[in-house]
Amino acid sequence: MNAEPGANSAALAARAAASGRPLWLWLASRFVLAGVLPLLVVAALLLAVPLPQARDEIDSQQRALARVIASQVEVQLLGAERELSATAAHLRQGVGQPPSFALDALDAHAGVGDVFAAIYIVGADDAVYAVGLPAGQRGQRQEPLSMELSDGALLGQARTRGGPVWSEVFLSEVSARLAVSLAIPVGEDVLLGEVSIDRLGEFLERLPGEAGMSTMILDRRGEVIVSSQSRSDARQLELAQLPLLGDGLHGRFSSRNFIWGGERFIGTLTSIPQLGWMVLVAQPRSEAYEPFLATFRALAAGLLAALLLAISATWIVARGFARRIGAYAAQAQAFADGDYERPWPNAHVKELDSLAEHLDRMSLAIRQRERELAISEARYRSLISNLPLVIFQFDAQGVFTLSEGKGLLNSGWQPGRAVGQSIFSLYRHDPEVCEKARRALAGEAQHFTLRVHNTVFETYFNPVREGDGALEVIGVAVDISDRVRAEEQLRQANMVLETSPAMLFRWRAEKGWPAVFVSDNVSQLGYSSAELLDGSIRFDALIHPDDRQRVAAEVQAYTEHDDDHFQQEYRVVCRDGTILWLDDRTAVERNAAGQVTDYLGIVIDISERKHAEQVLQRVNRQLAMISECNQALIRASDESELLNTVCEIVVQVGAYRMAWVGYAENDAAQSVRPVAHAGHASGHLEQMNCSWAESERGRCASGIAIRSGHPCVLANLANEPGFRPWRAGAMERGYVALCALPLRHGERILGALSIYSAVLGAFDAEEVDLLSELADDLSFGISVLRTRIERQQSERALRESEARYRLLFDSNPHPMWVYDRDSLAFLTVNDAALRKYGYSRAEFLSMPVSDIRRSDDTPLLLEDVVAVEETGDCPGVWQHVTKDGTIIDVEIVAHAISYQGRAAELVLAEDITERRRAEQALLESELQYRELVENANSIILRWSREGRINFINDFGLKFFGYSEDELLGQHVIGSIVPPYETSGKDLRPLMQDICRDPESFERNINENMRRGGERVWVSWTNRAISNGRGEVVEVFSVGSDITERRQVEEELRRYREHLEELVAERTDELRQAMAQLLQAEKLAALGNLVAGVAHELNTPLGNARVVASVLGEQFREFAEAVASGRLNRAQVDTLLSRGREALDLLERNTARAAELIGHFKQVAVDQSSARRRVFNLRQTVEEMLVTLRPGFKHSRHHIELAIPADLAMDSYPGPLEQVIANLVGNSLAHGFEGFEGSAGGRIEIMAHTVAPDQVVLRYRDNGKGIPADTLNRIFEPFFTTRLGQGGSGLGLYIVYNLVTAVLGGSIEVASPPGQGASFTLTLPRLAPERGVGA
Repeated sequence: MNAEPGANSAALAARAAASGRPLWLWLASRFVLAGVLPLLVVAALLLAVPLPQARDEIDSQQRALARVIASQVEVQLLGAERELSATAAHLRQGVGQPPSFALDALDAHAGVGDVFAAIYIVGADDAVYAVGLPAGQRGQRQEPLSMELSDGALLGQARTRGGPVWSEVFLSEVSARLAVSLAIPVGEDVLLGEVSIDRLGEFLERLPGEAGMSTMILDRRGEVIVSSQSRSDARQLELAQLPLLGDGLHGRFSSRNFIWGGERFIGTLTSIPQLGWMVLVAQPRSEAYEPFLATFRALAAGLLAALLLAISATWIVARGFARRIGAYAAQAQAFADGDYERPWPNAHVKELDSLAEHLDRMSLAIRQRERELAISEARYRSLISNLPLVIFQFDAQGVFTLSEGKGLLNSGWQPGRAVGQSIFSLYRHDPEVCEKARRALAGEAQHFTLRVHNTVFETYFNPVREGDGALEVIGVAVDISDRVRAEEQLRQANMVLETSPAMLFRWRAEKGWPAVFVSDNVSQLGYSSAELLDGSIRFDALIHPDDRQRVAAEVQAYTEHDDDHFQQEYRVVCRDGTILWLDDRTAVERNAAGQVTDYLGIVIDISERKHAEQVLQRVNRQLAMISECNQALIRASDESELLNTVCEIVVQVGAYRMAWVGYAENDAAQSVRPVAHAGHASGHLEQMNCSWAESERGRCASGIAIRSGHPCVLANLANEPGFRPWRAGAMERGYVALCALPLRHGERILGALSIYSAVLGAFDAEEVDLLSELADDLSFGISVLRTRIERQQSERALRESEARYRLLFDSNPHPMWVYDRDSLAFLTVNDAALRKYGYSRAEFLSMPVSDIRRSDDTPLLLEDVVAVEETGDCPGVWQHVTKDGTIIDVEIVAHAISYQGRAAELVLAEDITERRRAEQALLESELQYRELVENANSIILRWSREGRINFINDFGLKFFGYSEDELLGQHVIGSIVPPYETSGKDLRPLMQDICRDPESFERNINENMRRGGERVWVSWTNRAISNGRGEVVEVFSVGSDITERRQVEEELRRYREHLEELVAERTDELRQAMAQLLQAEKLAALGNLVAGVAHELNTPLGNARVVASVLGEQFREFAEAVASGRLNRAQVDTLLSRGREALDLLERNTARAAELIGHFKQVAVDQSSARRRVFNLRQTVEEMLVTLRPGFKHSRHHIELAIPADLAMDSYPGPLEQVIANLVGNSLAHGFEGFEGSAGGRIEIMAHTVAPDQVVLRYRDNGKGIPADTLNRIFEPFFTTRLGQGGSGLGLYIVYNLVTAVLGGSIEVASPPGQGASFTLTLPRLAPERGVGA
C-alpha cells in the first residue's frame, strides 16, 4: 500500500535536489535584498523629491531676484517719466512766457545729473532750441543746441501717440554714458530727457547673490545693457543666440537650462514692461546644485557600507538556519513515505518547535481525513442512487465507467447496467445522441433533450481531462417529463388567446430577437407563427426601418436600468406592405445571475389612435406654418426674399413636399413664371411651362387658380385628366396631391401659390381655408412691399440726381488738376492739390506737369499722354515730388476733356505712399502670421468677392467638419452658410452685401451650417483686403462660435416679450386708475374753489344785506311819518344822508362781489381748460390764493408773496395755479402737521427773472420738512406717507408732470433738517406749444 507513495516521494526529492538552490544561498540573497532595498528606496526618493524641490527653489530665488531688478529699473525710469511729465505740464501752462521760463524749469529738473543727463526742447522742425543741463555742465549749453538728433523716429512716435515714448539705449554725447531718451509732446514741440542708466550696473554689483550668479539687463533687441560681471564680447554675442532669449524676444518668459561659453547654466528671464527690456539671472548648474550633490555623495557612501555589512551577516545566519531546516525536510520525507510515527526533531527554538508540533497534528489530521473520505464516498454513492436524476461517465472510446441514479428506473434501466458498454452501441438507433457524444469527446460541452420511452431527460455532456491527459465525459440527465407536460398544457391554454386582438410573443434576448413563442393571431400582420418560430423571419425584420434602431436602443436602456416592465410604440410592416402602429407591453425574464434571457410581450394594434393623433399634429403644424409666415411678412424687406421665405416655411414647418410661387405674365402665351420655390426636385419647374390661358397648358392648378380667382385642389394627381402633361414628373418626385391658391394685388390676380403634398387625399376643406388665409396674408405683404419699393425708388432717384450736382471739382478730397495736352501747363488745380504738394495756386499755374514728376520719369509722362489720347483713360502709379522735395507715390486717373476751348486732361491723383508701405509690410509679415492663423482657436476665413472660399484654417475645417480639398473653391452659400436661416431669413443677399462692402458689416452675427446640416451661430468680424488700386479683392473674416449664447438670448427674448405683455396690461390698468385719481384731484380742486367763492362772497353779500335791511327800516319809518303827517325836514335830511351812506356801502360791496366773481371765473376757466394766455404772475397767484383762504381761516398759518408786479408770462395759468394749490395743500397736510398750537406756519412764494426768457418761482415753508429717506421718491406716482389716511400719492406727481410736460420747466426740491421744504421752479416766460391731445 505504501510502496507507490514512497517511490513518488523519492522521485520528488531527487528532482528537488537536482533543480533547487541551497537554502542558505536563497536566504542570504533575500536578507541582502531586504537590507539594501530600503536604502535604494531612500535614494530614489531623494532624487524624486528633493531634486525637483531644489530646482524649484533655485527658480524661485532667480525669479525673485529678477523681479527686484525689474522693479528697481521701473522705479528709476518711471520716476524719471513722472518728473519729465510734470515738467511738460509746467511748460504747457507757460505758453507765451519768455525763454528763461523754460530754461529755468529745464535746469531745475536736470539738477546735478542724478536722474537726467540733459533735457531738451525740440521744435516742430526737429531742431533743439532749449536745453537743461546739470549744474556743473551749464557752461556748455551751446554745444547741445547745435547738435543734430538722430532719433527722429522717436519724436514722430511721441507726436503721433500724444504721450511718453522711450527710446533704445545709446551713448550720450553730453554725458558720454549709456542712456535712454524719454520723449513727451508739448504742443507741436517735444520735451526730450536723457536718463543715465550706468547706475543700474552699480545696483547689480551690490545685489546679494549665490556663488557664480550673474545678473544682466538686456534691451528690446536682446543686447546686454548692464551686467553684474564682466563678460567678453564673444560670450555676449553667444548669449544673443540662446533659445531662452529668443523666447523672451517673442514675449515668452520662463526659466530653463542653457549652455553659455561651454558651461551649463540655469537661467530665468523676466520682462520690464514699461521699456520692453528684459532681466536675465543665471547661475552655473554645478554651483547651483552643489549642496544637493554633497548630500547625495554622503548617502552613496553609507549605502555601500551597509551593503557590505548586510552580505556578511546574512551569510552566517543563513548557514545555521539551513541546517535546521534540513532536519525538518528529512522528517517530512519520512512522513510522505507513510511513516506517521517518527518523532519531529527538537531544535530548542520556539518557532521551530511550534512548527514541529503543528506538523505532528497535521499527520493526525491526515489520517482522520482518509477515514472520513472513505465514509463520504459511501454516502455519495447512496445519494446518487436515490436522486431522480442520472449521473454517468464514459471514457474516450465511449465506454461507460459510471451509471448511477434513481432516474434510470423510470426509463426501465438498472443502475450500473450500462457500465462497460459503449454509448455508441446502446444508442446506435439515435444518431443525435451519438453525434452529441462525439462532440463532447472532441471537447465541446453539449446540452440537449433526450426522450427514452415515455420519459424526457434534459441531458448535459461535460468533457473532463484527467491528470494523465486522458479525456472523459461526465454527464447528468434530469427527468423533465413533468415540465414538458406542463408546457403542453400551457400551449393548449394559449389557444384561448388566438381570438384576442392582443398578440403574445416570447423572444430570446439575442440579436434579432428570435421568437420562441408566438400566438397564432399574429396572422393579422400577414405572417404565420411558424415563420417566426423557425427563424426564417426575425421579429426585428417586421419593425419599420425608421423605428428599428430606436426600439433596440430603448430595450437596451430599459434592461440596463433593471426596468423589467416597459411599454413601447412602434410601426411594423405587414406582408402586404401595410404599415401598422403597435403598442408593445414587455416583461423581462432573467436567470439566477441576473442576466436577461427572454422577453414576454403583449402587442396590440393602435393604428386608428395614431391616425387621429397625426390629424391633430397636421392641424397644429399648419397653424404654426401660418404664424411663421405672418412673422416673415412683418420682417420682410424684399419681395423675392419674402416669397422664398414663405415657400421655405411651407415646406419645412408645414411638412409639404414642395411649394412654389408663379406670377401671371401678360405675354402672348399668358405664361406663369416661377419666381420662388422651396423643396422642389431639380427640373420640375423647368418642365412645367404652364399657362393661365384657356389651353391644354392652362389646365394646370396654378393656371386655373389665376383664371378663376379661387383655390384649385387636385386631391389625386394620378387620376386627374387635366394634369396629364405633368403627371410623370410629379409621380417621380413623390407629388401626390396639389393645391393652388390665387395671389391678389389690389383687384388684379397677381399669380398663384402652389403647394404639393406627398399624402394622398390631402387638402380637405379646413386645410384649404387655412391655406387661403395664408395666401391672402402673402398677397397683402406683396402689396405693401411693392408700395414701399416704389417710394424708395423715387427717393433714390431724387438723391442720385442731387448727388450728381454736388460732386464739384474743388470739394474732392484728392488732388485734381487740369493741364494743357500740348504744353503740359497746369490750367487749374483744386485745394487738395495745394495742400498735398505745398505749392500756391499761382506757382502751380506757372509750372508744367513735368515739374512735379521725377526727372527720370519725364519721357514716361509723354508716353502716358499719348496713351491717354488713344484710350481716353490712363490709370497708373507714378512718383511725384512735392515742393519740399518729398517723393510720394500717387495713383493717377486721367480723362481727356475740353477746357476753355483747349484740349486738356482732367487728372485725379491719390496719394498711396502709406498704402504701398503698408502693403509691403503686410507682405513681409504674412509668413509670421500664417502660423498664428493656423493655430488660432477661432475660425479664420478668406473668401473672394464672388463668395468663393480661398482659405480656411484648421480650426475652421474641424468646426465645420470638412477637409481642405472639399471646402476650398466652394461658395459659402450651401457649404458653411445655409441659404436660409432657421427663422426663414434669406442669407444670400446678406452674403452678397458683405462681399460688396465688408466694412459696413465689420461686426456681423448670422446662422451657419456644419457638414451634417447642424445649424450653429457664429459671430463674424469682417475686413476688406484691397489691391494696389484700392479695390476689394477678398474678405477676411474671423468667427467665434456663439451658439450657446444665442440659445440663451432667444430664451431671454421670449421671457422679455412675455414680461412686456404683462407690463403693458399693468400699464393700461395704472393709466385707468391714474385718470380716475386725476379726475378726483380736479374735482377736489373745484370743491376748494367753490368753498373759497362761498367764503369770500359771504362778507360783501352779508354787508349788502345789512345795509338793505337798515335802509328798509329807514324807508318804513319815513313812510309812517308821511302817512301820519308828522314828516319834518330833519327826517328828510336824515333819510337822504343815510340813503347816500347805504348806497355807497351797497356800491362798494357789490363791486367787491363782482370783482371776486370775476377772479373766481378766471381761476375756474384756467383750471378747467388749461388754456394758454398772457397773464400777470403776481395777479394770478393772488387770485389763486383767494380760493385757498378757507383753509387758513381757523389756523394761524399765513402766506407771504414776493413777486414783482410787472412780471408777465405767456404760458398756462391753469396748470400753474394747480401746482401752487397742490404745494400749499401739501404744506397744510404734511408740513404744518402739529403746528396748530404754536406760532403757526409761514409759506413764502417768491419769483424773479434770471434771464430775459426765464423765471424762477420759489415756494418755501417753515414746516417739519421731508425726511431724507423719502426725498428722492416724492415725485413718484402713488407714493405717500399717509397711506390709508386719505393720501393718494398723486399730488406732487401731478406737480412734476405739469411743470415739466406742460409748463416746459424743471422743479427741484430741498429740505434741510428742521428748516422746512423748498421747491424751486425754473419756468420759461414763453411756454412751449403743446401737441394735439397733450
